[in-house]
Amino acid sequence: KMRGFRSMFAKQATALFIGGAALAGGSVAWAEGYKDAHSVAGEWRLPRPHYELLVPKIGTIIKNYFFPPTLKLPEWEEEIASRPGLKLQAQVSRFAQSSTDGALLVCMPRIYIPETPYSEEQEEEDKKNQKGYESRDVYCTWHFGKDAVGHPEIVHGGAIATAIDESCGHAFMALGRGLGFTAYLHVNYKKPTPAGIPLLITVKLKSIEGRKVTLDAVVSDGKQTEFADGSALFVVPRKKE
Repeated sequence: KMRGFRSMFAKQATALFIGGAALAGGSVAWAEGYKDAHSVAGEWRLPRPHYELLVPKIGTIIKNYFFPPTLKLPEWEEEIASRPGLKLQAQVSRFAQSSTDGALLVCMPRIYIPETPYSEEQEEEDKKNQKGYESRDVYCTWHFGKDAVGHPEIVHGGAIATAIDESCGHAFMALGRGLGFTAYLHVNYKKPTPAGIPLLITVKLKSIEGRKVTLDAVVSDGKQTEFADGSALFVVPRKKE
């Protein structure tokens, strides 16, 4: 118990120290910029100082550290989570983990994948029965925050592409075919994607040709509105002889 208390105290002290250092550093940066705020003509020419960018972000991180938000699953996600044959993926990429600061990502992406890998024997059986790949659908919830924008309140196109890429990667890994890499990624942007709402990325397996796996993805609000779609090609590396 004592070790647990010390560990918690150390984390809180570290967070407060980092927050204080950020505030101090941001204040200095702001003050330096303020001295040159006016041009000879008396017009403001000061860009947004580090203070305005850094302090709110640090404040959000500290707030989420001590008071993590309670997030309620949207109705459409509750339905997905209750479907038989699906499970919640235990791990996401280091990139997604590091981006979950409350500002870029409000919460960690939630990835729902098939419970079992897709063996070559099962693939052959599905082909014979003309079942297709419906059983390999993957569902991913992404919740971008206020800092993941290009235009105000609109999710950056690069963030959407990243989310599609990672979601397709989870669908590929769920096959159980080993390690794979993105060889091709194409994204169609249909309409501006609002920040601050949960998004559903549905990934469907399109084809498997040897080492090549093609997947299709759709980004929506979980209902009827589609914001983007895309396709990706993942390739299994050749085995070293």
